Amino acid sequence: PWPWSGKVPPGSEPSGDGSSRDGPSGPVATFALSLGSHRAPWRHEAYEVTGSTHTNPPEGYRSAADLVQRRSGSGTCNIQTSAPRLYEKLEENKVIYDLKRGDVIFHDRWVFHRTVTTSEYSKMAHGSAAQRKGGGGGESRSTTPPGDKIFRRYSIRYAPGTARVPPGYGVELSVLHDEDNANRTLDEIV
Repeated sequence: PWPWSGKVPPGSEPSGDGSSRDGPSGPVATFALSLGSHRAPWRHEAYEVTGSTHTNPPEGYRSAADLVQRRSGSGTCNIQTSAPRLYEKLEENKVIYDLKRGDVIFHDRWVFHRTVTTSEYSKMAHGSAAQRKGGGGGESRSTTPPGDKIFRRYSIRYAPGTARVPPGYGVELSVLHDEDNANRTLDEIV
């Protein structure tokens, strides 16, 4: 991990195009985790603001229209504008990882995380202490500026066999395929 509260490790400073002095094998952009956010006392407020699956009704949604009409929050990508105070808490605890192709980050599903673009990465490395700690800059991190680069990542979410599949309409393909899978454990479905 590379917390922005410290100095940039020698030889790791990104150039203006987002790559490190080590050349093309260096990071183009990277990834941030808000450490401890999955246990924070304010996490339930963040779930409400973002519309996390924690806030789904117990009976589930009846349809896509029902999901759109009744879902709380405006998504995690909009937390900076929908809940600036919570966004600042997430940023205060963030750790930036200096990723390279093939690296893996293994973390709890409910740790808040986000992509760091090449321009943001470069500003943090060369910017002020306020920028390195997540402040300053003033730009929205919910969208990637034109011409900026991000790492494309592949997420795998593991769940224990005792986890229950949520009922109703949603993104759970096993329920969309067969609604009888709702409220069953993964072990019961397999």
